[in-house]
Amino acid sequence: MLFLGISSPFGVGSLEFAQVIGAPERSEASTNELVTFNKDVAPIIFQHCSTCHRPGQAAPFALLGYADAKRRAKQISDVVRKRYMPPWLPESGAVEFASDLSLTDGQIRLIDQWVNESLLKENPSDAVAHTKAGRANMYFGDVGKAMDHFLAAVKADPKYDRAYFELGSIYLRQQRLPEALEAFENVTGFNPDDYEAEGSLGIIFLRRRELDQAEIHFRAALRLNPQDKLASNYLGRVLEAKANLRN
Repeated sequence: MLFLGISSPFGVGSLEFAQVIGAPERSEASTNELVTFNKDVAPIIFQHCSTCHRPGQAAPFALLGYADAKRRAKQISDVVRKRYMPPWLPESGAVEFASDLSLTDGQIRLIDQWVNESLLKENPSDAVAHTKAGRANMYFGDVGKAMDHFLAAVKADPKYDRAYFELGSIYLRQQRLPEALEAFENVTGFNPDDYEAEGSLGIIFLRRRELDQAEIHFRAALRLNPQDKLASNYLGRVLEAKANLRN
C-alpha cells in the first residue's frame, strides 16, 4: 500500500510506515535525459539477452540490434518486468554467480522507460504508457517528470484509475491533502475494488484527525483485502486512539 510516513497526532504510539521509493544512482542516463536504445538499452540486451537470442541458439528470435528490440519492445518489457526473462533460476543475493544473467531493478526500469517513451512518440495520448513512464521516473527520483506523465495520462484518459493513484501518492507525500483526497476518490470511483486507494484515503483522514472517516476507509480496505496487514494495523491503532479520546 502506498501509505507514507505520518506520526500519530493522538500520542498513541507511532502511526507510521512508509513507501520507500528507490532512487538509485543512475549511471546509465541522467534523469533529465531521454532514455535511448544505443546508450541505455543496447548494453543491457547485448550482455543479458543476445547470448541466447541469436541465430543458432535456443531462443525463438534474435535480439541483435535496434530493429529486433523495437519490433518486440512491449513483449520485452512485459517479460523482464515479470522476471520471466532472462531465465535465471538461482535466487539473487545469496551467492554471486559469474554468469548471472538476471537484471537489476534499475535495468528493468530503464527498459520499461525506453519502451514507454517509444510508445509515446507514436501515440502521445497513450495513458498507460504515460503512467508506466512516470513510474520509471519515480524510481529514478525525478518526481517532476513523473508528475508530467501522470497528468498527461489523466488528460488522455480521464477514467484511468492508475494514473490518479500515482498522482494521489505524490500529493500525499507532499502533504497536499485536498489534491490527494480528490485523486484517491477518483480511483475508488473508477475502480471500487482498489483496497490500496481505500487505505490511502484512510491515511488522509487520519492526517486530518477525522478518525471516524479514517476507520471507514481502513475497514473498506480490509473488506476488499482481508490479508492487508497494514490496514489492519492502522485500524487497530485508530480504534485505540478513539478509545483513549473517550476516556
